[in-house]
Amino acid sequence: MAGVLKFSEAARIAIHGMILMAASPDSPVTGAVIADSFGISENHTRKVMQRLVKAGYAESVRGPSGGYCVKGDPSGITLLDIYEALDGKIGADRCLFHRSRCPAEGCLLKGMLE
Repeated sequence: MAGVLKFSEAARIAIHGMILMAASPDSPVTGAVIADSFGISENHTRKVMQRLVKAGYAESVRGPSGGYCVKGDPSGITLLDIYEALDGKIGADRCLFHRSRCPAEGCLLKGMLE
C-alpha cells in the first residue's frame, strides 16, 4: 500500500515555512526567504502563508522588516495541525483500502483509526 497519507505542495510549503519561522523567533521571515530557501514559487508561498494566518498558526507583520512569524508557542502546533489546515481533516472513518464497507468480519484497525 503506497502512501496512505499524501501531502499537497501547499502542505509541504506550510510545514517548511513553519519550521523556518520557528527557527527565527525574533524576526519575521518573508515569503521571499521561504520561497528562496526551498526553490519554490514566491506567489504560491505567499498564498500558503496567508492560509496559515487565516488558520491562526502564523501572523503577518507589515512594514519594511515585516514577514511572517509563528503565532503563539510553536511547541503547541503539531504536524497534523498544519497538514489539516492546508489539506483538510483526515477522515477517521475511512478504510485504508478505500472501501465503503469492510469485507472482513472484524477489522483489525477498527477503532484505532478513530
